[in-house]
Amino acid sequence: MPRKAFLAVALSQADSFDTAIGRPKQIIVGSKWLTFLQSNQLPLRAFAQLSVARYFETRNPGIPDIINKLDRPGVRKLAKARAFWDTVLSAQPLKVYLFGRANTRRLRLRSFFLPWSFVTHDLIWNLTPTPGAINLAKSDAVPNLGRYLSALVDQHYVAMPVLKNALANVRGTRLRALEAITLEYANFFKIPLTELFLLSRDQFDNVLSTELHAQADVARRLNFETDWIWA
Repeated sequence: MPRKAFLAVALSQADSFDTAIGRPKQIIVGSKWLTFLQSNQLPLRAFAQLSVARYFETRNPGIPDIINKLDRPGVRKLAKARAFWDTVLSAQPLKVYLFGRANTRRLRLRSFFLPWSFVTHDLIWNLTPTPGAINLAKSDAVPNLGRYLSALVDQHYVAMPVLKNALANVRGTRLRALEAITLEYANFFKIPLTELFLLSRDQFDNVLSTELHAQADVARRLNFETDWIWA
């Protein structure tokens, strides 16, 4: 039966509310509508989520990644980031730590500069190795940008030569992870892959700092704790 004809028949089969007066408690659905809804559950759910996301985006301009805030991923995908920072730390000890010096063996390779509950993504530009105790203390706060942002830029920038060298020398699963990280960086800077390792420190700083200041301002307006400092 053609789709339009099917819907016309379904609509004619006494779908109704359970009461004609006052607020209804349930909707009575005919058997054909029930079959249609059950057999199309996934696309209908996706359509509903997209519609809700568009509704909130219209009324909340500037808030990033709204659709993931409405339906947060259940599992964080950090394997690529761990492979990246493991590679960097094995090649050279990081000279810049955001929140003070620490033993690299005790760094957590799953720490977020801006809180995950705000950004709801695991992109590399917002990830940084951080001592576990400091990561726990920071929680969902936004660090003080004046104190820590330059260190974050340095941390990522000095990792670029290590990443470039590793891409030419590693193989297998780690190579695929590092290639994915390289693509994340290129997408963030909106440049071709071939230009990523040609960025100057000032160019790197300009893009990353601009993005983080903008995101931190939105987080502040959403009542996230800001200007956090490790005491």
